[in-house]
Amino acid sequence: NFEIFIASPILFKLSVIITISDASIAELDPIPPIEIPISAKAKTGESFIPSPTKATFPSFLFFIIFSNSLYLSVGSISANTLRCYLDYLKDSFLFTESKRYDVKGKAYFEYPMKYYCEDIGLRNARTGFRQMEMTHIMENIIFNELRIRNFSVDVGIVYENGRNKSGNPVKIQREIDFIASKGNRKVYIQSAFAMPDAEKQAAELKPFSLTGDSFPKIIIRNDIGKYWYDDNGILNINLIDFLLDDSVI
Repeated sequence: NFEIFIASPILFKLSVIITISDASIAELDPIPPIEIPISAKAKTGESFIPSPTKATFPSFLFFIIFSNSLYLSVGSISANTLRCYLDYLKDSFLFTESKRYDVKGKAYFEYPMKYYCEDIGLRNARTGFRQMEMTHIMENIIFNELRIRNFSVDVGIVYENGRNKSGNPVKIQREIDFIASKGNRKVYIQSAFAMPDAEKQAAELKPFSLTGDSFPKIIIRNDIGKYWYDDNGILNINLIDFLLDDSVI
């Protein structure tokens, strides 16, 4: 086992990803989950805390929780306990889960998932308004706005053909920040705080060209004024205009 230092955990980062290690913890002996305080009367009933079981999937490199700093020994916590913690975060409306979706394969990945803060104000208060990472804050705001508009929001994954250092063909994974879906409607959205040069523009636009379909595509930015469409029909719109105009999508 190895230890990971968790510093001021829960609201320091605007969006977080559960990272999966390559090593399996199937053979490790998990410790029992943390018991929730309950009354003596309730103790006589059935426990709602999952019984510790050996994990049958790769270990989570996890990040939670209830103190300003914490040491976690990766692999010493059961899979059920981690799932339980995740449910607590979601049920407490601190984080919302967004799954990763293979656009061409039309299937969801089991992991990793991406998590966004429900309330940016709580995040900022927790960090003392010091870690103002505007790119992450903007992405989180857009995610929350799409949810408010009753869209189902996933993270899109597309693949580009490329070559590795040995010259062998490989599939390069590219990410679309959001796939917003509602009924038969689907919109691809990229969050780009600024696109100051051609390299940044190419990086943001490339995933759109790999979808292989004609659903609407939007880049939400903070470095332009009036909205406009490029030669490929992609809408470039300012963040404020997007937030104020429900008719954009």
